[in-house]
Order: sequence, then C-alpha cells, then structure tokens
Amino acid sequence: MAPVLAPTPALGPHAGVGIDDLYGVVVASLIGYVLNYVAAKLVASDVVAGSPRWSWRLGQCYQLIVFPGLVAWCWSTRGWGEDWLSAGWDSFSDMHRERIFLYCMIGYMVKDFGIMDDNTLILHHVATIGAGVSCMGMPEGVGLFVICTATFELGSMAYSFKNLHAHSARIWDAFIVGHSASNAAACAWAVYYLALPGYWDAFRLGLSGFCVLLAGVRQWICLNDYRDNKQAATTSGGGKGGKGKGAGAGARGGAPNGKLH
Repeated sequence: MAPVLAPTPALGPHAGVGIDDLYGVVVASLIGYVLNYVAAKLVASDVVAGSPRWSWRLGQCYQLIVFPGLVAWCWSTRGWGEDWLSAGWDSFSDMHRERIFLYCMIGYMVKDFGIMDDNTLILHHVATIGAGVSCMGMPEGVGLFVICTATFELGSMAYSFKNLHAHSARIWDAFIVGHSASNAAACAWAVYYLALPGYWDAFRLGLSGFCVLLAGVRQWICLNDYRDNKQAATTSGGGKGGKGKGAGAGARGGAPNGKLH
C-alpha cells in the first residue's frame, strides 16, 4: 500500500514530560558523574581536543556498549518489527525502555558540564538535551529517533578515536570510513521509516528530513576535518594518543570538539 498524506496523529496519554522523567534524568546524570569520577581515577587526565582523555574513553563506552545495547533491548522486545520505528508513546504497553534510552542520552550530555569550556560544545549539548526532551512528546517515530541517535554516536566514536590517535594516518582513514558509514546508515533508517506502509504526515516528513539533514551536516564537517587536518596531524610528529602538535591540528579542525560529530 502506497503511503498517503494524512493528519499527524494526536498525542496519546503517555506522551509528554512528567515528574517521572525528571527523576529518570537526574538518576542517569548522577550515574554519569559517578562514572566520570571512576574514569578519572583509571585513565589519564591529559587534555585532548579540549576534553580529558578519560572523558573520551568513557564516551566510547557509552557509544559502543550502552547505546547499542539499549537499542537492541528496545527493539528485540518488539520482535524486531518495523512498526517499532514509527511507534508513538502509546503504540506499545511498555515503552519504558525507550524512555530509559532518553534518560541515558541526556545524562550522557549532562555529565560533561563542568568539564568542557567551549561555548559551541556547550550549545551542542544543550541542543541535544532539548532534542531528547522533545522526543518524549513525539506522536510517532520514537524508534527512529532512538536508533538514529545511537547510529550517530557510533560515528562520534570514530571521531574520538581519531582525536586520541591523531598521529596515525590509518586511524584518520578509519575515522572517515566509520563516520561516513554512520551518516549513511542514519539516512537509510530515515528513508526506510518514511517508506513504511501507511500514511505520510507533516511530522513523518519533517522527522525524516531532519535526520537526513543532520547526517549531511555531520558528513560535511567530518570531510572538511579529514581534508584540512589529516596531513598536518600525521606529519607533525604528534606523540602517542595525539598529545603533540598534530593532535591539536586534527582535533580542532571542522569543530571544536568531537561531540559535535
């Protein structure tokens, strides 16, 4: 059945932000601060691209383990059905798993406040938190938001590895491949969501378009970074972990910090 234009569905009783969501975000943020403390004890604290080394490593744990694990937990309970991508907050009786994902995502951003001192990065975190809160009121596309967020974070992980090993040409190449793959995958999820059987409405079109636009912006930033900074970073003799001049050149290209990627 070809999609047809239709009104955006009304919000169900479980959409929106409540006191339980505040509790969830506070708990996730406190856990993040505890993990900050532990990571700072276990990993070096030298500053790489504007953030302590331990912060990058902790972020990679979220990006590689926490977010993909939560996505698998959410989607597997729906039998891996495609209807999860277009789900609203009342599509299933137990949407608390998707809520937990949002709490962890917001807590992941909150834990960085007090560590970062770049205004652009702070703005990025505030915007990401706003997107997470907005998702709590979305009438549909909750699954798409969750999986695209996790997919983008895998690309951010590639960027963080590049920052930590900016002297390595192979890591730069892996960065551009990994980051590009994450952006392409996010676009594929958005197109797949748009092509699901049923109706097209303004929200579905807007959400899909936003995901594709965001992927395009991220790709433009990472390509500029790769083009403008790889050679300088890999030929200036930066030491292990990107501590040298080359690390600075690579880390500052395109965006002030990897979280923008």
